[in-house]
Amino acid sequence: MQYEIDIPSLFAEDHSIYRDIWGGELLKQGKNLWRFRCNEEELAEWLNDAEFYSDREHWKMGMGSEEYAELLPIIKSAERTVKRIKEI
Repeated sequence: MQYEIDIPSLFAEDHSIYRDIWGGELLKQGKNLWRFRCNEEELAEWLNDAEFYSDREHWKMGMGSEEYAELLPIIKSAERTVKRIKEI
């Protein structure tokens, strides 16, 4: 089965470009959202990665307040990604 999913751009960029994790075919790259066509396995990888990054307690325990503040935009973007995927 194929899915089209809009991923918040910050998390999409981190996932697919900086960490080079395949997330399916990039259909549209907008300012706020990137649209991907992906299969079930790719969608599960998006969800797994987003759930990991959205675990605020994990990050708070593992780093100082400045590092956490720098990562917070990615954490929030991951939280929005989890919400979007779970709505499918």
